[in-house]
Amino acid sequence: FQQATAAFDAAKYEEAEALLLQIVGRTPTYANVFNMLGFIASQRNSPEKAVTLFRRALSLNPKYHEARLNLVLTLADMGAYDQAAQEAGSLEDLEAPGAPRLSLGVRGKLANAHADLGRKYHALGMYAEAIQEFDKALGLCPNFPDLHNRRAVSCRELGQYAEAKASLLKALRPER
Repeated sequence: FQQATAAFDAAKYEEAEALLLQIVGRTPTYANVFNMLGFIASQRNSPEKAVTLFRRALSLNPKYHEARLNLVLTLADMGAYDQAAQEAGSLEDLEAPGAPRLSLGVRGKLANAHADLGRKYHALGMYAEAIQEFDKALGLCPNFPDLHNRRAVSCRELGQYAEAKASLLKALRPER
């Protein structure tokens, strides 16, 4: 397992995959093994296989944040936005009082996923939906000026000039 993890961390995915598959053959109960295999599948442009592997990881450990985040990102890349949003909602449920807080890295990845979806909505002319996604992203990472700027552009397209101005001002002076 240590060799597989080292190969994975070094982006030596062929080597890591061979070792991980050996582990699965002996002990198919490690969620992190399926998460790494899912990541490798997503890197190889096999999103369906990746989704299956991430779901297997989550069946073994439903609170595995990284696997759920990888699942959300893969679903969004596939264009399965409703499924991605549902899975992302599961991550947000973990933010309930008393639940462990998501790390800054995880929040950043989630914010980027929402921002990507917001950009796609904007490109389709669905500005209200874009704003909602940018708001979700900003709820996770309020100090990302580019998100405020993108939100401002969508607000402008809807004729919400006061909102656009407020977002631009936040982009220039993010909260500290």
